[in-house]
Amino acid sequence: MKEEFKINELINRFLNRNGDGESGAIYLFIGTVKKKGRRGIVDRLYLEAYKEAANKELEDICKEVKEKYMLNDVEIGHATGMFKTGEPIVYVGIAALSRGKMYEAMKESIELYKSRPPIFKKEIYIDKREEWI
Repeated sequence: MKEEFKINELINRFLNRNGDGESGAIYLFIGTVKKKGRRGIVDRLYLEAYKEAANKELEDICKEVKEKYMLNDVEIGHATGMFKTGEPIVYVGIAALSRGKMYEAMKESIELYKSRPPIFKKEIYIDKREEWI
């Protein structure tokens, strides 16, 4: 069963929170389930996490990146559950006074959320094989 990942609500909340004119630049990243997996064509992707620890780690990453790059806001949302190819599974929002270091900040945010939080992925291929990646 899929835990609902309301990507539109996340984006709208982020835009509303940062729509006061303090941020002249907002950068959004949405990661989706890709068809080409490690061992073949992906039918679905299963994501699970140690939620409390993962959420804490995501909050820590946001705080670190925000401070390092002097940003107005950073938010990362990651889904859990079963997803079809093309469905969104992760969202990163960055707001800043100007675009300056936003690209570096986004790249770092993505690299950190892919390595630090205890979030686990299993690819389920069209031939019914499965592999944790």
